[in-house]
Amino acid sequence: DAERLRREAKESVERITEESVEMARRWEQFKLRYRNLLQNELDRFESLSADLLIDSEAGRIGFYTDTVSPVAGSKKDDRRGRQAGSITNKTIKTSKRNGL
Repeated sequence: DAERLRREAKESVERITEESVEMARRWEQFKLRYRNLLQNELDRFESLSADLLIDSEAGRIGFYTDTVSPVAGSKKDDRRGRQAGSITNKTIKTSKRNGL
């Protein structure tokens, strides 16, 4: 009987040790996957925040400036001889009065 109990106890220890190793492996795998998920979400949040900031700044800039020519880098002048996309004195005064 003593030999059988010793053998069963040894098998039990081996089984528990294997389960422990497997649980440690799964825990590390879970942490890695969770860390990647959080990092991806943080990257996405930062990207969306940057996009919102750019959109907000573009809207604010567009509000306080003349319209920009649709052709990038165009130097086309308007009827009053100003370069398209330049800021008017009126806009600057309004911006300063509003604290911007």
